[in-house]
Amino acid sequence: MKTICKTTVLLIAILHVAKIFVPAIPLPLLFFLTVLLFGCGFPLQETGFRKITLGFLLAGSAIL
Repeated sequence: MKTICKTTVLLIAILHVAKIFVPAIPLPLLFFLTVLLFGCGFPLQETGFRKITLGFLLAGSAIL
């Protein structure tokens, strides 16, 4: 689970750096990696960080 989480963070970072040079980054891929990171990383967090993560997720969803 930790390996998937770390690999996903690395891939998201690579996509954001590649976005500087290649303007056509597929957004569904970035969305999938973000959901995968959230799904794998959320259970690994301690309870305090889970509350903060859910708070930011709800606040961001309310803005949209």
